[in-house]
Amino acid sequence: MNTFNRTQPWYFTEEILRKFMMKASPYMTGKMLDAGCGSKRYRDLFLVSEYIGLENEKSFNPDILGDIKYMPFEPDEFDSILNNQVLEHVDDTHRVFAEFARVLKPGGHLCLTVPFVSRIHGIPSDYWRFSEFGIRYLFEKHGFDEIFIQPMGGFLTTQCYLWTFWFWEVLQNSKIGRIVRKPLMFIMNIIALFIHPFDHDRSTPFNYIAVGRKR
Repeated sequence: MNTFNRTQPWYFTEEILRKFMMKASPYMTGKMLDAGCGSKRYRDLFLVSEYIGLENEKSFNPDILGDIKYMPFEPDEFDSILNNQVLEHVDDTHRVFAEFARVLKPGGHLCLTVPFVSRIHGIPSDYWRFSEFGIRYLFEKHGFDEIFIQPMGGFLTTQCYLWTFWFWEVLQNSKIGRIVRKPLMFIMNIIALFIHPFDHDRSTPFNYIAVGRKR
């Protein structure tokens, strides 16, 4: 369930994220690790036998407090791993992928969502953006076979995302702006969600989803 409302800019991107993560749901099975789980917003999407949320911030109340670069788990412990909108905030992506490969069982699946075109966020830990080819390189480098890599929309979806968040931030600087920005977000979210299904461009996605299988 989308935890944002239609008067917030995150509503639109959350709807798209959840839509695409449903495509990964059949691969998320058994004992699943949500690596960088945050507030566990996507737990309801996956019918797994056991869900474990790992996070490095205690305020999120994770199941396990820890760093995804040095995960406190045994080798081959999980059947599937979700890593959602986290990899851009990690300074050593190869170290993280090595950990994914270590704790995932052979034949297990890894699902990633990562930004390609994105506003700066999570300052100061906002290090990377990922292309389809960069994701494929990481899969191949660390022993994963690609199941699929898909853009979450293209140029039009990305424009909707950028304009929505730009207006949200600019309008907070004045009293009138703060009054009108929620109704404006409501309208912009409706427009964005209408446009998105018709946006088949692959050159300029704001985000990617990818699923790989450990060899």
